[in-house]
Amino acid sequence: MKNKTIFICFYLETYTYIALKGNHLLLYNTIDGKYIEDFIDQSCVKAFSYFINSKCYSQCLKRADVSKQLWKIIYKIRNKFMGDYYPVNSAHEILPFSFPFSMDFNLQKDNNPLRSTLQTETNLITYINTIHIYPLSSKNEKEYTSIYFYEYEDEILLKEATLNQIDSLVKMQSIIFQLPGIDSLISQFITFYGEQVIKNRIIINTNYRRIYKIKLLSEVGSWNPENLNIFIDLTSNFDKACFIQEVIKYAKKANFYFLLENGRQYKLAKSLICDYNIEKYQLTVYYNNMNLSFFEKYVYSDQKDILKYTISKQDIFANTILNKINFGQLFILPDNRVYSNINDRCLGFLGQKTIQELIYKEMTQRNNWLKTRNKKPCKNCIYQYLCPPPSIYESMIGKMNLCHIIEKTNNGKKTSMD
Repeated sequence: MKNKTIFICFYLETYTYIALKGNHLLLYNTIDGKYIEDFIDQSCVKAFSYFINSKCYSQCLKRADVSKQLWKIIYKIRNKFMGDYYPVNSAHEILPFSFPFSMDFNLQKDNNPLRSTLQTETNLITYINTIHIYPLSSKNEKEYTSIYFYEYEDEILLKEATLNQIDSLVKMQSIIFQLPGIDSLISQFITFYGEQVIKNRIIINTNYRRIYKIKLLSEVGSWNPENLNIFIDLTSNFDKACFIQEVIKYAKKANFYFLLENGRQYKLAKSLICDYNIEKYQLTVYYNNMNLSFFEKYVYSDQKDILKYTISKQDIFANTILNKINFGQLFILPDNRVYSNINDRCLGFLGQKTIQELIYKEMTQRNNWLKTRNKKPCKNCIYQYLCPPPSIYESMIGKMNLCHIIEKTNNGKKTSMD
C-alpha cells in the first residue's frame, strides 16, 4: 500500500472571505452567500491567520499538524465550494492562489502616498456623486438630525456665486441634485441652467404639506415624477386630509419616506401604504431618547439580517476602505456653508474654498466619506465588514453598532457586543 504523503496543500478560492477574531472564525462565500462559522483550536487559528496575513490563499501543511477540527473545516469548505486540499510531496508544490489586495486608506497620515496623489490631482470633483442643496437658514434640532425632514422656508434663493461654483458639476451626468419643493428655487434653476436640468437630473425632495408648491413642474413638459421624493412626518400633527388631497396622485411613481417613532405611527404608515397602493416607500425611525425598545426592534440588525442577502467580494472590499452611504456626498446651504455630513462640522464656505479644496479636506482631515467599522465594538466582530457602513442612525443614538449580535466567549457564555 502506498504511504500517505507527509504534506497537503490547503487552499481557498479567491471569492472566499475570512474573518477571524480571536478564535471566532467566519468563512463567507461571496458568490452564493453560504458560510461557515465556528470557534476553532490553535491549529485552525494558525492556518487561517496565515491566509489573512500572507494575502495568499494556499499553504503547505504537515499532515501531523492538522487537527481533527481543521480536517472537519476543510471538508466543510470543500462541500461549500470555498476551497479544497490535495496531497503534495514537498512544501514547494503549492499553487499561488491570490487574495484581493488591501490598501491603506488612512489619509490622515501625512506620509500616506495617496494623500500626495490627492494634492496633485486636478479633477477631485469626480469623487462627488450627489449634491444636496438645502435652502435652509436655521437649524431645528430634531429635523436637522435627520436630513430628510426639514421645514423649508419660502422664497430662499441660492447665491449666484454658489451656482457658479457648482456649474461644472451640474453638467456632469453622474450628478444628482436634491432640491426641496420650493417654486422659487426650481424657477431659479430653470433660469440658470434650462429646463433639461429639471427634466433629467434633479430629484425633488418635498414635505407632503408643501407638494402644491411644485406646480412649476407641470409646466416642464416631460418631467419624470419618479424623481419626486415625498416625506411624511408622522411624529407630529399628521394631516391625513392634506395627504390624500395632494399626494395620492403620485402613489404609483413617487418615492415615499415615512418618519415615525412608535408602534402607533408604524401601523398608520402601513395602513397608508396599503390603502393608497403606495409602491415605493421607506420607513425611517426617529430616535427621541425615549423609544429605545421600538428603535431596537425596527432598526437594529441581527445575524439573520446581515446574512439574508449575498454580499459580494466588491461590497466587502468597499466596506473596508470607505463609507458607501456617505462617500461622494456634499450638502450645500444657502449661506454657502458646505458639509460632508449634515450632522458634522462645516467643511468650509464656497467662495472662500473651491470644491476641490473642500473634497481634499474631507478626505484627509475628516472621516465621513471614509468612516468604516474599524472601531470598537465592531472591530472585534466577525461580521465587521459584512455589515453596511455606519449611517446617520449611529450619530442619532450615539452608538457605533446598532445590532443584536452576540459574541460567544471561549467557555460558551454569551456577552453582548454592546
